[in-house]
Amino acid sequence: MRRNSQPIVSAPRRGRRQLWARAVIGLVSTAVIATAVSVQADPSGDALARLKSGNARFVADATEALPITAPRRAALAQGQSPFATVLSCADSRVPPEVVFHTGLGDLFVVRSAAHVTDRAVLATLEYGADRLHTPLLVVMGHESCGIVKAALETRETHATTPSLDYLLNAIRPAVARSSSQSSDTRLRAAILANVEETINQLLETSTTIKRLAETQQILLVGAYYELATGRVHFSEPVHVLTRPAPAAPAGRTSASPAARVPASARPSSATTSSPAAEKSTIPAPLPATGSAPSTTAAKPPPAARVPPPATH
Repeated sequence: MRRNSQPIVSAPRRGRRQLWARAVIGLVSTAVIATAVSVQADPSGDALARLKSGNARFVADATEALPITAPRRAALAQGQSPFATVLSCADSRVPPEVVFHTGLGDLFVVRSAAHVTDRAVLATLEYGADRLHTPLLVVMGHESCGIVKAALETRETHATTPSLDYLLNAIRPAVARSSSQSSDTRLRAAILANVEETINQLLETSTTIKRLAETQQILLVGAYYELATGRVHFSEPVHVLTRPAPAAPAGRTSASPAARVPASARPSSATTSSPAAEKSTIPAPLPATGSAPSTTAAKPPPAARVPPPATH
């Protein structure tokens, strides 16, 4: 009689093996879930790390080929999912995709002279944050910014063109904050202050960006690019908290809570004396200018500063 080639396993042993297999599968599943959770725990931190790593590659070898391939183009034809939004100056020497050594579809880039934010720029940033769900928004100034230099050298009473006047006027709060600096350091101080002004403006004029920052769905960071070295210096991340709204009198509704930056995110030497000043101060990007920036009033909403259309 032919014997069965399969070993005979008693019912109790088979039961124990099944329990052991289930336990192993459970452990593996738990490990996979834990790994997935850890990867998703801090997407903004991961995005910032990717930018820093990419910039390090660019600094080490600026001639290294960018990761741009035909398969990547084909995949992106179906849609985009950039890992960060970068608002930077339109200067031809500061292309974010190259500076951070990223490929197609990696960055959602918005550029204007001295990263001045009007309604179109603001709407584009909101699209990246709210619709594309980029977890990181970087505002990047750069060394020897020509438009900031023009704002330093052009008097407010000197008319140029309506559009250029609008651009220079948008930078003047940063210029005013750098007035105490020496001539050798004032340009860099104004550039750093302008990064800070832009971030504050985003938080004060965009309810969408403020809401996403308050709920920690997006992180805002300032940056400063050195032309000669290719190195990008980042500020501390701006952690925006919701300020509790004061109790409203009977029969009235309270105003929506204002965004603010906690004291722990400011330079240690910065001081404030009022809630308004507290709200308008964020950490300056490295390298430091040598003294803490003074607080200034918030910029008016972009709609109030956009020049009227030209008539023909």
